[in-house]
Amino acid sequence: MFQAKKPVHKDKGKQRADNKRPARPAGGDSFLPGNSAAVAASLLDKQQHDKRHQHITDLVQEIGSLLAQEAKTSVDAEDEPEPPSSDNESLNNSDFYDPDTQPTKASPSTSKRSTWTPFQPDTSHFPINLAGPSTSGHVSVTTPRAKKQPKKWEAYAVYKGNNIGVFKQWSSVLSSINQNSDAVYKGFQSLNLAHQSFNLARTTGILELLAYTPSSGEPWFVVIRGVAPGVYYGYYAMMRDGLYWASGAVRVFDTKADADALFVNEFMSHNVATLPRAFEITPLS
Repeated sequence: MFQAKKPVHKDKGKQRADNKRPARPAGGDSFLPGNSAAVAASLLDKQQHDKRHQHITDLVQEIGSLLAQEAKTSVDAEDEPEPPSSDNESLNNSDFYDPDTQPTKASPSTSKRSTWTPFQPDTSHFPINLAGPSTSGHVSVTTPRAKKQPKKWEAYAVYKGNNIGVFKQWSSVLSSINQNSDAVYKGFQSLNLAHQSFNLARTTGILELLAYTPSSGEPWFVVIRGVAPGVYYGYYAMMRDGLYWASGAVRVFDTKADADALFVNEFMSHNVATLPRAFEITPLS
């Protein structure tokens, strides 16, 4: 009987060699021995990038120290407390309306809060009939308690919030910053000063920068010209420390690396300048 010959694969030897070849790694060609040089170059680039970023960060700190020494002034750190939970202004002003005053260490005699006790003089030498009929033989004397005058600012400027502007009543400010964790506001000793601060921020574009919202967290600000040039994280720090509630030249970024790089470049180009304060905010007494 005639039998047909089986077809012979011409590349049978090559096929056997392919079957013995180890499987390719999941990472692709970049992990093959022939591409080890490319992998090493990529790792080297990353290390150099990290070192360059760290060097820029160190430069920013050195520049900040240099500017502080040249200015020979220190910016007072005025810590605004959290907004009061109550809308009653008189109930909250004792702890809220004096953020500019530096805390003083209480003496041992005044460090603890004491309860108020009416003044009771020694009346044993008084005639009994001065107080009218009395069965105890002593005159009952009471001293009216003086009403505490609340401390408060004359006006407020809201730079970032539900409603921005200048307000005279704390209730208006509270409604403007309610449920807004990024709100920026400040109290002033006069209405004219509040208007001056707000107008400086508005006419120089600072309010537009405050309206910027990054993808996550708060943005990084570069104060190129201001009371204290430098890199600041967050809206409030930039307004309080960098500009002292006034105007200046500011740029905004999403990342610290970009902010640091621009600040160093502007400083090396002699564009960074320290400006005097546009006004002084008098602490409440």
